[in-house]
Amino acid sequence: MTYEELIAMGLSEEQAKQVAEASKQETDAKQAELDAIKANRDAIIAEKRLETEKQRQSKAEADRLAEEKAKAEGDVKTLEETWRKREESLLGEIGQLKQEKTETTVKSAISKIAGKHASNDTNRRNLERLIRDFITVDETGNIVFLDENGVKTNQTEDDFSKHIATSGQYDSLIVGTHASGTGSSGVAGGAKAPSDMTEEERVQMYNTNPVLFKQTFGIKE
Repeated sequence: MTYEELIAMGLSEEQAKQVAEASKQETDAKQAELDAIKANRDAIIAEKRLETEKQRQSKAEADRLAEEKAKAEGDVKTLEETWRKREESLLGEIGQLKQEKTETTVKSAISKIAGKHASNDTNRRNLERLIRDFITVDETGNIVFLDENGVKTNQTEDDFSKHIATSGQYDSLIVGTHASGTGSSGVAGGAKAPSDMTEEERVQMYNTNPVLFKQTFGIKE
């Protein structure tokens, strides 16, 4: 929420400055913490990838030397074993690539659907976990939706989205409902941190409970 918006809500200039600064500091602190976590994760991943690549190159060189030696000595049995292992390795790599593509496709679909319905980031993550078991891909790599028994259905993405919106199972997590729950949009801010609240939730809190609003944002009279 900007300084101008806070002023428009009726706060004094000093109160608006306090709220804006408090919100900015909390947001900046969370972003810094998140950036540090991501940087550490990326460093670990990069290190593992480098080590894996070194091992692959070392093995490839050892296999090449063994193959050359076998050719020079006319060792047919060793050559056949080398070629068999190479084929298995290639098939394994292909399988791994297919698996990674599948996981990426499913994750993207889950994120898209949950993001369309969830009322905030916390609820989006919770909704993603709840619907994960109902989304997979078929043999051609296309997204398909499963029923509660894990059986493939003929549902489209729109059908599945409508189910989320109307089934009542996810009301505490989605936009437009008033069921109580973690960060439900029916709760004016709930137990969320100020930086996690939407502008609509902040305005709602200010209008319905000015005392709580001032306490939450540390506004002094």
